[in-house]
Amino acid sequence: MSIILEKINKEIIMAMKAKNGFRNTALKMIKCDLQNNVKEGTPRTELDVVGSYFKKLAKNLDLYKDEVALEKLNSELQIVKEFLPKELSTEELETLIDKHLSLNNFGQIMKAVKSEVDGVFDGKLVSALIKSKLES
Repeated sequence: MSIILEKINKEIIMAMKAKNGFRNTALKMIKCDLQNNVKEGTPRTELDVVGSYFKKLAKNLDLYKDEVALEKLNSELQIVKEFLPKELSTEELETLIDKHLSLNNFGQIMKAVKSEVDGVFDGKLVSALIKSKLES
């Protein structure tokens, strides 16, 4: 069994013991995505699966107007974030971009940065940083 899936199984048991239904449900959704990924013909890495689930949830933030629903969605995002590597700061991203700036091509720089970052990163931020560095 994989590392993330093992951790999620342990967290599900703890959530059940604590009678935390919301956390239990959120964890089971992540687990379901991971298990479905294994059944697919070309499975992705666990980080890719959890990262895409996080992105899918984050896209929904703009759709909800109700504060209660937004609060629940933010809570679920925090739960998913527990299984992702720490996000890089803007300064760390700038350092990474500077490292690949010699490529002088937006697409190549973006690809190089993405290959060095584990998990989810803010593509819009990286894109803006690359554009500003290429223009200057």
